[in-house]
Amino acid sequence: MKAFLVKLLLRASRILGGWFLRTVAYGVTAGYFLFRPGRVRASMAIYRALFPRRGRLFHGYAAWRQFADFTAGYCDRLELERGGEIGYTDEGRPLLEEAAGAGLGGILLVSHFGNPEIAARLFRRSGLPMLLLMGERDPRQVARQQGEAMERDGLDVLVSSPGKSSPFDGLEALHFLKEGGFVAMAGDLAWQEGPRLVEAPFLGGTIRLPEAPHAFALLTGAPLFTLWAFRTGRAAYRLVVSGPRYVTASSRDDRREAIRRSVRLYARELETTLKRHPWQWHVFEPVLE
Repeated sequence: MKAFLVKLLLRASRILGGWFLRTVAYGVTAGYFLFRPGRVRASMAIYRALFPRRGRLFHGYAAWRQFADFTAGYCDRLELERGGEIGYTDEGRPLLEEAAGAGLGGILLVSHFGNPEIAARLFRRSGLPMLLLMGERDPRQVARQQGEAMERDGLDVLVSSPGKSSPFDGLEALHFLKEGGFVAMAGDLAWQEGPRLVEAPFLGGTIRLPEAPHAFALLTGAPLFTLWAFRTGRAAYRLVVSGPRYVTASSRDDRREAIRRSVRLYARELETTLKRHPWQWHVFEPVLE
């Protein structure tokens, strides 16, 4: 049903214009904000930790800013699908081009800032081979349609659904990596059910982050890059790549500790980024312990 509504919205916007798409999207966002109190509470918990001296009214306002920013990025993605253009600047792309030129490839550790899917599509259009691993808890969700749209852009996509084996456990991502491609994996939220999580200090408490990207880097020896996609305006982004760094262990017994160190390094970077861009972390579920 969701996928059908998105297709209907896209068709209507091609006739009526982008304003129609954004008006409907913000109306849906207001409905979620009013009638999904669980998600609002989860967002407010983040902002209580981020702004402990501010009151409940401000934390509610911050949650709305987060919801609205997510909607703006979602509309940008739909604009891209309907043939619109995305303006962007990038920092650090030569690092990826150098790794691609050397036949190394790498793992892109992405976070739910701005719109990482748009970043992956833009990099793919510039000639960098990209495989994006996406999560799909319900096979009827819009993620399937997103995957199809990105594949039309030449972006390789693997979607994990309940009951299916994990792409991480398969060979496709490994094969893509060995051919010099870049495998993008979420570092801040688990993209499959029942993942292994690692605890890390975060905003004065604890956050549990998936170990999969860091374990993949350790097992393959591939360089690990961090990719951020910050929204700077309507259909405008700043893409930032940092790295590379390697996850290494001196012995088999040191592997768990090597993964934990890597996760904690990323958690510190995630916290710093959140403080600089407080509205752009699009996480709507409890993450702090």
